[in-house]
Amino acid sequence: MYGSKRNLYGVRPKVFKVVFKNEETKLEGSLEINFIIDEITIDMGRALTEVEEIMILTQIFYDFCLQEVKLGILGEIFLNKNDFYLAKFIVKDKYKEDSTDEENTIPETLLGKLLKVKSEHYDQNKKSQRVLANVKMSIELIDKKRENGEKYIYLQDLDSLSLLEVKAYHQLLSYIMKVVEEDGEVIHPKRDIVPRRLIYKYSDEQVDIPNEIGTQWIETILD
Repeated sequence: MYGSKRNLYGVRPKVFKVVFKNEETKLEGSLEINFIIDEITIDMGRALTEVEEIMILTQIFYDFCLQEVKLGILGEIFLNKNDFYLAKFIVKDKYKEDSTDEENTIPETLLGKLLKVKSEHYDQNKKSQRVLANVKMSIELIDKKRENGEKYIYLQDLDSLSLLEVKAYHQLLSYIMKVVEEDGEVIHPKRDIVPRRLIYKYSDEQVDIPNEIGTQWIETILD
């Protein structure tokens, strides 16, 4: 994705050049961000396949949302901390706008599209997908454990993430879970200096986290 992010926010749409390459395909097109109508439009010359769309959307999210959080820019300059401003923009593929498929005509946000992707479909070897992969894994883990009535849930080991990526993961997961479930909270066990594993606490009433929880290590993920 090519183009200056300086003076990104304004009344005029900002356009970026997009180049998508894999072993079989090379596409060149553009990305337009319109801050008046809160919309992101992708124009790659044709409708994107599902895989191509995921690849491009994860890169957009990485460049315009996660990088801002990691650098501490978005929370300080725009809106409230953890608000993931561009993540709430509607995303449209220019060549799918006239589709008669009802599913494709329903406006979806950038984050909404990415959360529909299962964790195993993200590639943790890709810098643009590592945080999203772990956030999705945590959400799936929370859903599974809550079905068993658990009030506090160990989340997975985050050793594959850098400290800045852990920060972005924590902020994104906290943001999503607050939107989905107001009673839930992502917490640091015993305020670890290096928060390599977090806990999701859910309850309609106050729940005391046992002291030993901060020293235990999760043995399995989604067991």
